[in-house]
Amino acid sequence: HHCKAGDDECVKKHKKRSKNVSLPTGQKLIDHIDHALAHDEDVKKKMSRAGVKYLHVSYEELFHTDTAAEWMKIFQFLKLGPVANLTIDMVRETFSMVSTSSRKHQEMISNYDKVKETLSGTHHFHLLH
Repeated sequence: HHCKAGDDECVKKHKKRSKNVSLPTGQKLIDHIDHALAHDEDVKKKMSRAGVKYLHVSYEELFHTDTAAEWMKIFQFLKLGPVANLTIDMVRETFSMVSTSSRKHQEMISNYDKVKETLSGTHHFHLLH
C-alpha cells in the first residue's frame, strides 16, 4: 500500500492493517519460492539470449535502505541523472507516494513464526528479514 506524501491519515489507516499477509508454509512455500526464482532466472536467460541489456535491482535496496547505492546503479546503467553524491534523502524528496508497510516481515506476515520455521535451515532463509 502507498499513500500520497504528506497524507498522514492515509498512512495511519494503512499501518493499522499492516499484519494482514498470510503465506503458505511447509513444502508449498518452498515450491512457490523455487518456482519464482526459476522464473526470474528464465527471464534473465531469455533477455541475455535476445541481446537485451538489463540491470537487476532490488526493491528492498531501492526503498528500504539508508543509502542511494541502488539508485546510483540505475542512473549509471541508463547514463542519466546524477552519477555522484546522491543521498537517499535526495531520492526520497522526489517521491510523490510513501510506503505504508513495515520493512520487517515479522510485522507484515501474520503467520511469520510458521514461515520462519519453514525457511530455517534452507537456502531461502536469507529472504526473511
